[in-house]
Amino acid sequence: MHRWARTSTPSHDATTCSDEEPPHSPEVVRNAMNSFLRDHKQPIVVRQVEAVSMDFHSRFHARGRDYLYQIYAPRQLVHDRHSAKRSLPSALFTRDTAWHVPVPLDIQAMSEACGYFVGKHDFTSFRGVKCQALTPVKTLDHVGVEVVSLPDTYPFGQELQLINVEVSAPSFLYHMVRNIVGALVEVGRHKLKPQDIERILHGKSRQLAPRMAPAHGLYLKHVKYDM
Repeated sequence: MHRWARTSTPSHDATTCSDEEPPHSPEVVRNAMNSFLRDHKQPIVVRQVEAVSMDFHSRFHARGRDYLYQIYAPRQLVHDRHSAKRSLPSALFTRDTAWHVPVPLDIQAMSEACGYFVGKHDFTSFRGVKCQALTPVKTLDHVGVEVVSLPDTYPFGQELQLINVEVSAPSFLYHMVRNIVGALVEVGRHKLKPQDIERILHGKSRQLAPRMAPAHGLYLKHVKYDM
């Protein structure tokens, strides 16, 4: 059996694909796997099983990947010490599933910066140190930033905002998504200008780019196949 889900520990797999050769129908396999996972108290659900050709490989036959990165940030700068402390309890519930940035982010500037990433570029400045890809050239189909409305029942939902960064491409370099998010956050904090992204890309040096975003906000959302 081949299992494919390349994300950095401790990031999350919203989508994981594996391939195997069972003598049963897809529905029987799905039900059996979910029963096994429930019995062993595993927080995983098999949503879909499909029959594929014998030469199918879950990693090498993937035609596209969609990543989601989640960020929590305050809606406005809090100067009062007691008010600032009040937002801390919300981090108890999401500290392992999202990046908590302690200052407001300029969503418009981040959205403008996203445009510089889209298309075919040399992403040397945004590849991980241990990346073994033969070429740093990748083509990004989509990079976007969206503010998600929090329900009224969410703790401190009036003070915080959830920001989703979505990145789609046929393939990625090691740590590429997290490095892109790190740069977008610096733009949102006004540490960088949106047009600085173009300069960093052309510089082709990891030292030009900001620090990498932490792993725990990253999700592999969807993997596309031609089947």
